[in-house]
Amino acid sequence: MSAAEATVPLVPGSVSRVFDRVMRWTLAAALVVGSVVVILHAQAFRQLEARLAGEVTGLVFAREVRVMTYEPVLAFERVAGDDGTWFALRITPDCSALYFLVPLALIAAFVLATGRSSVVRIVLATLGAGVFLELLNVVRVEVMVLSIVRWGAEVFQWVHDTLGSALMLGGLTVALVLFFRLGFFGRRGRRTRGAQGAQP
Repeated sequence: MSAAEATVPLVPGSVSRVFDRVMRWTLAAALVVGSVVVILHAQAFRQLEARLAGEVTGLVFAREVRVMTYEPVLAFERVAGDDGTWFALRITPDCSALYFLVPLALIAAFVLATGRSSVVRIVLATLGAGVFLELLNVVRVEVMVLSIVRWGAEVFQWVHDTLGSALMLGGLTVALVLFFRLGFFGRRGRRTRGAQGAQP
């Protein structure tokens, strides 16, 4: 018998496990590399956030809004139609969701690489938690705009430093609960129900 004849072919289950492992490590690496790239281009990311916030501000407050082309700055009228009341709001690193999204992506990369949950569940959990954090950050910016429109710069500072920070820290907690709920607990729940159903 030759060496070629003695070779045991890969069974479909082995091929599936290899493919799953390759997909996991590829997605995990993509999340890590993507996080590094976004951090290196943080200002461009904040410009996108400024554009999104500008669109929402124009719709919610029904006033003219302008977003700078090369800076993460949006300007709006404190009084609609009054050109003498323009106020510029810069999206600083403290006002960005970026440094909440990056830890989420790194956690997802770790879970994918270690095989602690299915690829589909972790991808959906990451997307769900990430979208939640970004939308919550838009809400935070709009609360800042509201403070300027209604009460002025003094209240804005308190909203930015205290209320905004508390909102995002609470939001990060909710996002992590959402991530682990979608990524793990539903799967465990189905296994438990299946095991109970199999008992005589």
